[in-house]
Amino acid sequence: MCDIKDAKRWIKLAEIQVKENDVEKARESYLEAASIYVLQAEFTKDNHLLEHSNECYKKSKEVVGETWEKVLTKQELAKRTLFELNEDKITVEDLRMEIENV
Repeated sequence: MCDIKDAKRWIKLAEIQVKENDVEKARESYLEAASIYVLQAEFTKDNHLLEHSNECYKKSKEVVGETWEKVLTKQELAKRTLFELNEDKITVEDLRMEIENV
């Protein structure tokens, strides 16, 4: 199971990828960090972690030139990070099952 240290590693990796101008990989790394924060918020019941998840999600948008100002709920973050990390691999049924488990 991933923890906060893993999320911080993904963020550090994203920062390196940005410096190397690999924005798509940086986007994915920020999404990985965001999803870890969501899972940790669910397991620890520490909703403060959702702030970190929202920040990572925002950065995942910004590195590809999009602006993002919305604050998402835990369910929205789980849905979006799962979908965006697995856009080519996920089915609608997989997404429904994952959301129901959050």
